[in-house]
Amino acid sequence: MQTPDGLAWMELDTGGYLAMVVGNHIAPLVGMKPDVKATFDGSLTLANGIPVSGTAQTGNLIMDGNIGYGFLQHWIMTMDLEHGRVWLAPLPEAKDPHAQAH
Repeated sequence: MQTPDGLAWMELDTGGYLAMVVGNHIAPLVGMKPDVKATFDGSLTLANGIPVSGTAQTGNLIMDGNIGYGFLQHWIMTMDLEHGRVWLAPLPEAKDPHAQAH
């Protein structure tokens, strides 16, 4: 993720229920207040303009932050571990199996 002071590196955390957790040290760079104990609605933009929005929190982290299940549940992620690449595509909206065709 690009910030005014350079790149911030966010880990993917499939076990984290929040959309994002942002380290206090970069919170002001992405328009958030450091050390907010309560969760809040937050948003930021990853590489290639991918928006992250949802429940957020800031805190004392050793990393820049993490992107959790609150974000990943809306995306299809493909990882190429050998070459260090990741692709994201929006998850198609689920169709209601009980809806009647018109």
